[in-house]
Amino acid sequence: MDGQTVTLEDIRAWPVTVSMEDAVRALGISRSLGHKLANDERFPCRVVHMGDRVRIVTASLLALLEGKASPGEDRREVTIMDKHSKKQPEKTQGSTPPVKGGDVD
Repeated sequence: MDGQTVTLEDIRAWPVTVSMEDAVRALGISRSLGHKLANDERFPCRVVHMGDRVRIVTASLLALLEGKASPGEDRREVTIMDKHSKKQPEKTQGSTPPVKGGDVD
């Protein structure tokens, strides 16, 4: 995850979730487009929001790139609220409810 072109083998070795930067590099799109798609709930992979952080589920990214999923097929979004947050999540997509978690960096 060093800025070079990635292969499917590389992605298979990635952690469970990856940064938007790594995901868009694998998809061949810009980071700004990736964030716009995520904000518009149109990112083609599963997105996890943790406070201000956005992570992409690697299995969803891999399924899309391997042709096992259509763009947006596994696009459910999950919002993880830290226990100190009073603000309710503004959006969740699909039937996955927000998850209350412990401290989130």
